[in-house]
Order: sequence, then structure tokens, then C-alpha cells
Amino acid sequence: MSRITPSAGTRRQFRLLVRASIRHLLTHVTAARDADPVNVAIWLTALATAPALLFAVRNAIDYPFLLPLPPEAAARALLTDRVFFVLYGMLTAALLASLVWEVLVPTREDQEILGVLPVRPPTVAAARLTAAVVVATSFTAAVSVPAALLFGVGSSALPMAGGPVRAVAGHLAATMPASLLVFLTLLAARSMLVHAGERIVSRAAVGLQLVAIVALIEVFFFLPAVTGVVIDGVQGGGAWWLPPVWFAALYGQVAGSPGAPGGLPALGLTATIAAAVLAIAVTLPPAGWMARRALDGQAAPHAGMLSWLPRAVARSAGTPAVRSVLVFALASLARSRRHLLLLVSYLGVGIALAALRLAAELLQGRPVFDQPRSFVLAVPLVLVFFTVVGLRACCAVPTDLDANWAFRLQTPSVGDVQAAIRLLLLWLGVAPVVAACSLASAWLWGWHTALTIVVLDVLAGVLLCELLVASWTKVPFASGHEPAIETVKSRWPWFVAALWVFGFGLADLHRWVLDSPAGMAVYALVGILAVGGAYGRTHRMRRGRAVRLDPDVQTFEGLRLSPAEE
Repeated sequence: MSRITPSAGTRRQFRLLVRASIRHLLTHVTAARDADPVNVAIWLTALATAPALLFAVRNAIDYPFLLPLPPEAAARALLTDRVFFVLYGMLTAALLASLVWEVLVPTREDQEILGVLPVRPPTVAAARLTAAVVVATSFTAAVSVPAALLFGVGSSALPMAGGPVRAVAGHLAATMPASLLVFLTLLAARSMLVHAGERIVSRAAVGLQLVAIVALIEVFFFLPAVTGVVIDGVQGGGAWWLPPVWFAALYGQVAGSPGAPGGLPALGLTATIAAAVLAIAVTLPPAGWMARRALDGQAAPHAGMLSWLPRAVARSAGTPAVRSVLVFALASLARSRRHLLLLVSYLGVGIALAALRLAAELLQGRPVFDQPRSFVLAVPLVLVFFTVVGLRACCAVPTDLDANWAFRLQTPSVGDVQAAIRLLLLWLGVAPVVAACSLASAWLWGWHTALTIVVLDVLAGVLLCELLVASWTKVPFASGHEPAIETVKSRWPWFVAALWVFGFGLADLHRWVLDSPAGMAVYALVGILAVGGAYGRTHRMRRGRAVRLDPDVQTFEGLRLSPAEE
């Protein structure tokens, strides 16, 4: 056996742990435990790149037409677009940080594996931090570089934009440090929150992801209002303390069109370096303490406020088989942060889309809640749609394949599994949203109108749940899952069409029904018949089908972190 010096062994361990941590991060972000996470990560990165790229293409076409405008107007349009890229990079970095939030601090399972090996905790912490920065830098580069090339060349048509090379350099010099500033700051906050307790950390992760998703969508629709504040700060007005102001000023200075107070670009770079130093300072020195704390903690995560769900909802289950599947699904959802963050992603998109029209009307000072309007009635429908679809997506991702041993002993039928999923979607996807919106409707328009809206929304929600249950053949949270990228690519137009019909088309229909008692009767009759027809279709589709439980295969991979493994 060759002699390995401690320094050489530590460096080798660090390199191996970085590679393993990168794959672990990608697996966690993509929810691809049973598939290659690299392919899924590439597709998701391309999805995040698309908005910035499309925005750059549109502006590259439009800039030659801005030449006849006064220089002040053209300069403001250019600065507005630059601010958009800075904001978009910062928001996508915040979303990425929320996705890797749970992976950066050592867990009990990690220590049970690595604790018996001659690996120092600071080495593990440094490898994880390096892997996170590598993933974030690669993601930021993928989002920024294509847009920088197109936008830099297109914006160079304006005299105040500088040449193509300087414009591309300015884009990268502003967007990438801005994104890394957000990412590193949130990593440092994650490490510091460990002292506050895991419950606070979990709730902070959920809140961060929800805010990042909502802000990411809203910024596209309220760009003028948001960029106006940043532009004023860049031009020497107020709000100089906002980070987007610093990097918008840095963009202009590198691209050759400064026009901003000289200290702002330096402030942005200094803040990024300070965030990196802070992330290292709060991660590496206390690594040993955090490892001991994780090992001494409880093995089972706390379900928190959701611990009452399995007991309360399971009472609605009919047979013991349905009850067992339902309790398992509810307990898995209540205790799995990974699935909770996935559900929050769907819910965040739903909240953002539901709030768009309301926010637009409120900003224009128009009456919104004086009567049941279509865009107000669309709010519960959009939220029900995304919550139900998100719950179904969560059920397809397993918590731990080893946990399905109980269902191998007594495999439930497809009908039992579908009944459990149906109850799960109704109780957690439809009931909470309809209940909350019914209280708001009663306060705004009275109980008579509120009860009518409840009937309309419940019928629509039950029909949606029945349609989503029809093809289900898995035990929720207990069957293998491989993200089907080709399926997503082919089905997203159907998803958009279903959202439009369910969320906005039905809202127009509900608005008409509220003014017509006869229309209400017809709607209720048609809705009941549609639900019955969908249930009959589900019953026919499950004939001859069996529940799918993937084989329980355990694989072990040696990382060769110890000389004894040579």
C-alpha cells in the first residue's frame, strides 16, 4: 500500500467529495433519485435560460429602431433592459439557493457514513460549499452567457451602449456577480440559521422558495415599476442601497456608458466578495460542531404543524387498504421537506399567476372587489389547479424506496390506491383553497354568493381530481420515479391549455352562472354528470391493471476516501 501524506490525502478527499457533492446537489434539485440528474439539470437550466434569451432576442431586433429617438429616451430604454437582466439573474439565483438549502448542512445520515472514516468535518464542509458554488456558477453562466452574446451585439447598435465586446463584458460582469451575491448570502444565512433550530430553517426554506418563485414571475409583468426605482438609484437618486442599483451601475461602467455615481460599482463587487468571505466563515470553522450536532440529534425529522393530518384525514377513508395508503401518503408528505418544497414550487407559480390580474387592476386604481368579477373568481380556480397538480407530482416522487416493504407484503389494488389519491387531492388540494376563498367571498359579497361560489368551485375541483386520478397505478411516495423529460416537452402545451380552460375559462362561466339561477341549475347538473362520467372512465381504465412497485434494489458506491479502501 502506498504511503499517503495527510495533506495529499486531504486534497484527494476534497476532490472526491466535491464530485460526489455536485451529483448529490443535482439529484436533490432535480428530484431525480432514480434517474441521471445531469440530463434533468441540463433541461431545467435550459428552461431557466429561455426567458432571458427570448428577452435578449426581442431587444436585439428592436434596438435599431430606437436610433431616431432622443438620446435620453434611448439611454433609459437601454438601462431598463440591463436592469431586467440583473434582476432576473438575482431572482434565479435565489430560487436555486432555496432548492439546495437543505443539502448544505450535515445530516445524521451523512455523519453515520462519513463519521467512521478518516475525513475531517471541515473538509466535508469545504467540499459541499465548493460544490454549491460550482453548481451556482455553472447555472449563472448558462443563464447569462447566451443572453450576453445576443444582447451585447444587439445593444451595440446604440451609440451609448459601447462596442459589442464591452457590452458583452459588461453584461457578464454585472449579472454573474449579482447572482453570486444573492446565492452566497443565502448560503451564509442557511449556515447561521442552524443555531435557531431545524424547524425555523425548514420554514425559512419554504418561505424563500415561495417568495423567489412569485417574484420571478411577477417581475416580468411589473418590470416598468420595478426598474423605475433601480434606474433612479443608478442616475443618482434614491435607493442607492439596493443591490440591483450597484450592478446596473457596474454594467454601465464596464460597457462604456457609466452615468452613475462612481462608488456604486465598487460597492457591488465589495458586497460579493464579502458574501463569499462570510459564507466561508460561517461554514468551515463550525463544521465539527455542526457534525456533532447532527449526529446527536433525532434520527426522525419532525412533522411540525402537519403531524395531525394523517389522523384527521384518514377518518374519511373507507376500507383499511385505502386508509393505509392514505395515511402513508399523508405522513410522507408531512415529514418530507423535499416534497414540501416541490409542492411550494407549484403553489408559488399558482399564487403568482392568480395575483397578476388583481395586482394590475389595483395598481390602476380600478374597483376590484365590489362584485364577483371574472379575474377575481379565477383566483381559487388557479390555486386549486396548481395545488392539485403539485400534490399529484409529489405523490410520484418516492421518499425512500425501502419504505415500500409494507406494500409488498400486501399489495393494494389499483382501485384502493386511486381512492387514496383522490381523497388526498380533495382534502389537501381542493378543500383548503375553497374554504379560504369562501370566507373571503362571504366577507365581500355575503354568504349567499359565497355558497354559490363554493358549489361551483367544488364541482370543478372534484372533476379535476377525477381526471388526474384516472391513469394512476402507483403507491404514492413508495414507487420509483424517473423524470420523463420528453413527456414534459410534449405535454406542456396541454398543461397550459388545461390551465387556461380550468382557471380562466371556468371563471367566465362562473361569473355568468352567478347572475342566472337557471344557469346555476344547468351548471350543477352538467357538473354532476361530468364527474360521474369521469369516475366511470376511471373505473373502466383500471380493469386488468396492477399496482406498480419497482424492485427494491440497493446499490453501494465506494468513494475511496480512506487509504483502507485502496
